[in-house]
Amino acid sequence: MEKSAVKEGFRWTGISPFFHHPLVFNFIPDLKNKTILDAGCGKGIYGFLIRTTRNLKDSKLIGMDLSPHHAKFASHHRIYDKYITGDISSLPFANKEIDMLLNIETLPHLSRANGERFLDEVDRTCKGRVIIVLPNIPLQPLPDQDYDSHHSRWTVNDFYSRGYQVYGFGIKLPHPYGKWYAPLIYALQYVFTPLTYFVPALAGYIIAVKDYV
Repeated sequence: MEKSAVKEGFRWTGISPFFHHPLVFNFIPDLKNKTILDAGCGKGIYGFLIRTTRNLKDSKLIGMDLSPHHAKFASHHRIYDKYITGDISSLPFANKEIDMLLNIETLPHLSRANGERFLDEVDRTCKGRVIIVLPNIPLQPLPDQDYDSHHSRWTVNDFYSRGYQVYGFGIKLPHPYGKWYAPLIYALQYVFTPLTYFVPALAGYIIAVKDYV
């Protein structure tokens, strides 16, 4: 690890892979000869999983995030073919340039207005499949992670109204940060998924999927 990274110390960037990726990867199509955008990619968790589990022959994997720290981390580990530092509510791509777009647990970090702009930008730039994953419950920020706060709430109906298919996993319960019963809540996330997959309004997390072709 670089000395500068050691001095900066650890910075939170979510725990999504421990809950999401077995289900989310069921929706990821063939990625050969595709332009793929991981919008709001953080340190590149999903970029890494895609690179190590999918055939990316003749493809271009792009990461985009607002954080320079995340850009430095992802670039150092060569997760993406290209990294863009910027606000995802304005995507620097031509109309219908993106074959697949991922947005994993970052939409609630935007204001409602910027979130709507981002979804409009997704419609403009994506010509294949978009996958959006986000919590279906209010989450309190961790005491030392105020910069990672949620600023908007999105429901299943918000995505139905935009033409998405919506699936769920987990169960809609308060998040147990630091509680003694956290293991029980995490276990329930898995136990209830066979039900909430088909009834996403009851789910703790939403997977919204839209195809443009």
